Order: sequence, then structure tokens, then C-alpha cells
Amino acid sequence: FAHAHEWDRVNSGTWYGTALAILVWTVEPFAASVAVMVLGVADPAASLVGRRYGSIRIWRGKSLQGLLAFWLVASFVGLCVLLYFGPSLSMGTAVSVAILAGLFTALAETFMSFVDDNFTVPLISGWSISALVYCVYAMGLS
Repeated sequence: FAHAHEWDRVNSGTWYGTALAILVWTVEPFAASVAVMVLGVADPAASLVGRRYGSIRIWRGKSLQGLLAFWLVASFVGLCVLLYFGPSLSMGTAVSVAILAGLFTALAETFMSFVDDNFTVPLISGWSISALVYCVYAMGLS
């Protein structure tokens, strides 16, 4: 299956596979798992909420409501995966990391329209949660 605009360009599946290949080599498995789950759950949630309730347009047809839905769902998914598969963190630290990583990914999904979001969303999600966990441990805040 392909969108009409993908008949003569690289399709979304190729972008997604490329992002996952990059993540396998650059982040821990828990961060790659967050990236997969965020694209699979938060991206459709943003689309659904944005199309149905998106009355405040902020960037190239994207809505504030869609951005907020993405952020909420990405944060929740990130927290669940982080708590179950990630390194040992206190609940407050895990929530903070998930909220920040969800925000970074929501902003990337909304404003990085020059590259397919099936590429940018997994990369930003995986890299941001990985970097934030690294910073937590480097600063001794776990």
C-alpha cells in the first residue's frame, strides 16, 4: 500500500525501515522500542485527534490539538516502555524523561515537514529518550 504521492518517491515504509536500521546501531534496545511504539500509537492518535478536533492550526495544516495528543500519547507510551524495559529509574525521573522525550518528538512530528515523519519520529523519539536517560545517569539523578 502506498499513498498517491509515493508512486514516484521513496515510500513511508522505506523511511521507517531506514530509521529503525539507524536506531539499531545508535541506541539501546529500550529506546528503539519506545521509537517503534511512539510511531505506532502516538502518530495515529495525533492524526485522529487533529482531523476530528483540530480547530487551531499551527503549521502546514497540523493542529495544536493533534500536537497535544501526540505529546500525551508519546509520553505515556515512552513511560510504559521505559518502566518495563528501561534502566532502573525513580518514578519521578522516568515520568520527567518520558514527558520531555514525548515533547521533543511531538515538536519534530509537527514542525519537521521537509522529511517523512516515518523517518524523523522514530529517530527523534529513540535518540531523545536515550540521551535523556544518559544525562540522568551522568548527573547521578537516577
